[in-house]
Amino acid sequence: PKLLISIEDNSGVDFFSENFALKLDGLNANPDEYVLSFDPHHPGLARIAYAPPLTQGEHLLTVSVMDVNANSTIQHNRFFIAEHFGIDFVANHPNPFYTETTIAFQISDLATRVQLDIYTVAGRHLRSFEFADITGYQEVEWDGADDAGNPVANGVYYLKFVAVRDDQRIERIEKMAKLE
Repeated sequence: PKLLISIEDNSGVDFFSENFALKLDGLNANPDEYVLSFDPHHPGLARIAYAPPLTQGEHLLTVSVMDVNANSTIQHNRFFIAEHFGIDFVANHPNPFYTETTIAFQISDLATRVQLDIYTVAGRHLRSFEFADITGYQEVEWDGADDAGNPVANGVYYLKFVAVRDDQRIERIEKMAKLE
């Protein structure tokens, strides 16, 4: 993976002193693994393209920088590298719900397309939600209505979850209940 970092300060950034540090998991980044570039149209803007070797698991990227007026900042970013494309969970809460519910799911790696479809137990399609290029923990609010905006009746409903990336496809079906 390539990490793209943008740093901007109206007065300019001091990248050429000991005040600049790019660290991955507490270790200084190898200068051969990143490229620092400046935008000639925006003098206070710099970009770093960083392509470190990464292993599966959680990582911490830390960027320390100072502007030319000696104002400093440190930014910490945690991220996770997945071993494979997968879904950790999909569920709604509360369940059963009264008028609305939150559908939550977690994808271990980038999905190019995610679709949530809600069906009656008889198989009639009620509602769809679609997303592109998402990963990690996500929440979708369902107002308990069909695609036309009509509230659904009390009962059991099926949630069909589909996530796609390249030639990989993950499907899950979960039950939801509405009680008033």
